Amino acid sequence: MLIVPSFSVKLVTKKKHYFPMQLDSDLSIRTFLIHLGLHEQPQEEFHAVFLSTDLWITGHSHIATGSNSKSVVHPPDVFRAAILANAHRIILAHNHPCGSVDPSSQDLELTTKLVAIGALIDIPIVDHIIVSEDEHFSFTEHQLL
Repeated sequence: MLIVPSFSVKLVTKKKHYFPMQLDSDLSIRTFLIHLGLHEQPQEEFHAVFLSTDLWITGHSHIATGSNSKSVVHPPDVFRAAILANAHRIILAHNHPCGSVDPSSQDLELTTKLVAIGALIDIPIVDHIIVSEDEHFSFTEHQLL
């Protein structure tokens, strides 16, 4: 007899953030990232913000923590959390503790990969924001998405 395990997946809320506004502008997105404190972290962190069809936040996930110059992001981690949060859109965000917000070749490659996966499963990536203590870089603003 073949025994096959059965699994179920459950969304577990780690922490709640009260943020009563839509993420429908560059300012609202930056305000939310400041609220999370991403710009103050001493190590690179990669986050995903999950949005409803009308751009309200349905959830947020801290995907990875790395060193002061890079983090390793696995695409299944981004989309697993997005599906559980019933996301219709995703905003990616990470910090550059070194201060420069220019995207690295790895940032560009990862973003391209995540955009392609999002298009395939119908959960589009609408922006990728890189933040530092004093500035930010939007892939959408720079027409890289």
